[in-house]
Amino acid sequence: MPKFHPDRTVLVLTEHRDLQRVLTELTAMTPEAGLREAADWIETLPPTDSDGIADTLNALASLSECVQPHLRQITASFVAASLARNLGRHALWRLARRYADMLAGRYAELLQILEELASPPAGLLTEVVVRLMRVCCVAQKLDALHYTPCEPAHWALLGRAWRLAEAHGVGKRPVRIRINRPTETTFETEYLRSVALASAALEELDEAQIDQTARLIHYVLPSLRLDPHPNSTALLWINPAQGTAPASMTRLPDTPPSGALYFGSGGAVATLTEMEKLMREGMIPTAIGLEGQGAALRFPPLLRHLIRHWSGQAPVRRHRRYPLTGKIRVLNGVEALTDQLGGEVSPQVALWDQIDASMQGVGAEVPSTEAANLLVGTMLGLHSEEGDHWIVGVLRRLSRQKSGTTRIGIELLSWRPLSARADDGVRQTRVLLLDPLHQGGKVRLALPIAVFRSEAPLFLIAGSRTIKLGSPALVERGLDYEIRSYVVGAGTEDQGEH
Repeated sequence: MPKFHPDRTVLVLTEHRDLQRVLTELTAMTPEAGLREAADWIETLPPTDSDGIADTLNALASLSECVQPHLRQITASFVAASLARNLGRHALWRLARRYADMLAGRYAELLQILEELASPPAGLLTEVVVRLMRVCCVAQKLDALHYTPCEPAHWALLGRAWRLAEAHGVGKRPVRIRINRPTETTFETEYLRSVALASAALEELDEAQIDQTARLIHYVLPSLRLDPHPNSTALLWINPAQGTAPASMTRLPDTPPSGALYFGSGGAVATLTEMEKLMREGMIPTAIGLEGQGAALRFPPLLRHLIRHWSGQAPVRRHRRYPLTGKIRVLNGVEALTDQLGGEVSPQVALWDQIDASMQGVGAEVPSTEAANLLVGTMLGLHSEEGDHWIVGVLRRLSRQKSGTTRIGIELLSWRPLSARADDGVRQTRVLLLDPLHQGGKVRLALPIAVFRSEAPLFLIAGSRTIKLGSPALVERGLDYEIRSYVVGAGTEDQGEH
């Protein structure tokens, strides 16, 4: 029992005076304490009957509005802790997820009461289904941040709300759900938000990019479409009344079911393309709220990710994957791999179960406890049981399974990486050569982020020789690494396969 109120029966949150007292105290609490206390209050609200829907709805809406800043701060703290590989972040996630569960559960109770009424009041019905939809989207985003697939129960609950909203004609009825803001939304708009989140391949993004995606979807939501008729640009289809998850257009039956809707990006791709162009020119969009240099650096790859997935043709694998089992040794991080190949230290090596492979990728399965510190966008070193050398890859996809394991998708970048020392005239550090050196050709180098000056040439130190690399260009920036392309200087001897 929290110390905040030794006896919760003393206060009744459906009474204005008691509710205002609780809201005042919640506002003054730390984000963690405030959100925990709000979840406790929501959990202990007494059962509601049809006469008490309005009072309970007011209490839930007021609590939600009050702790909205707390929820935002906890989400931001979770993302920051994830990037810092702080295992304490999981406690933040559990706190936020419990709050969302408690709130969604109470809205679901109100939904059930309204389902049993022959003529539910339109205003109450609209507000209940919209608020339910909004908190379900919060839970959906939190699950994505934890790389947990969206549960069928999510879509089943939204299906119940959809059927009731459609039966009473309130799906398009506007409602203002933020007390101090004039912005209005509708149930169908919030349902579209959930489908858009499901369409964004969030399992391929890091936590900061997932958080940015939710804000970006909010920004382009008016451009997105959920139409009753299929077209050439449709990306997904869904039958809301059936309460099932969105599916790829490749899985659409020959005879589309009655009530099917088709998700398309509308004008959003053009907006994202223009935004990506502006960022290439050095202008950071202010509407999305990109805090810090790190967030701005990860935003352009996110834009390209969404453009690719929303451009009317779903990405397909370039190479077929084949079942290929066995154990693989894994090094986590570019510095661990450069140290291993350079023979300087003996880094900690993990042992994973490989499940499949293709020409450019590897699938693996690891215990979720071991995967707790893994982040999408991390560079990995891989060494198979039969192999005689390390290869380089990047963790591109992560999904936690109900079985307690985590599925990993890795893109391979180099089959013969080499560790070497490089100097930009100011600093010297160890880097990875991802390609062989050929006179006048290009070579990709992987190195820790922001080690070398972006425009400066590099000098590779190879034994007693120094090899100049010029014309640097950024190829990719991950969480812990940069890949840059350099031109091997004229007159450099062909090094062949090292």
